[in-house]
Amino acid sequence: MRRADLAEAILSLAAPRERAGSIAGDFLEDDLSAFRFWFLVGRTATAQAWRQLAAEPKALAGIVIRGMIAESGYLLAACILYLYLLVVESILHVCFHTDIPGWGEASLKWSLLNLLVPFWVGRWMARRYGGRAASGTLALAFLHAAINLCAGLVLREAARIGLSTHIDVILGLKLIYWDAAGYGAVLHSAILYATLYPVVVLAGAAFFRTSHSGTGIKC
Repeated sequence: MRRADLAEAILSLAAPRERAGSIAGDFLEDDLSAFRFWFLVGRTATAQAWRQLAAEPKALAGIVIRGMIAESGYLLAACILYLYLLVVESILHVCFHTDIPGWGEASLKWSLLNLLVPFWVGRWMARRYGGRAASGTLALAFLHAAINLCAGLVLREAARIGLSTHIDVILGLKLIYWDAAGYGAVLHSAILYATLYPVVVLAGAAFFRTSHSGTGIKC
């Protein structure tokens, strides 16, 4: 794939495709180094997304609500996939007396929740919202981080006054686990949502845009 096509796909997450192609073309005409080129692409896409966040808060609120509903569906699909893999593991154990090591199972859980689901969400975001996928992703990531941060602070105060409480949602995969005695894990989750999560969602969105642009890898 030519870098112009990839740059256009990235920029089209925060701007109409025609404008994204024009911006990418302008950068190519300037004969920039690879580092400078991708730095400008990233900075321009980020600036466009921030403008949309400031100019269209109500529209983005709708995107975030729909995004969380879609994400819930993908989380359920990931849980079903995980349970299916557990069945496969059981068959392997019976037939070949082979077990997946503990670290392998933990890596699988982490990958499903923190890589596969956000990637799916990114594809959904790009398919539904095109040029507003980047701003929608940032808004969704901020909401997730804020929810986890607030939960961590509330649980910290609860632990301080002697309360013992926790909230957990476990469907094979540990979707939510907030514990007053372990609020550090909640804060760690908030950090993940503010850092890794938007990167993976945007990667999924960019992959969708390139695979449907007529120049990228076909799905």
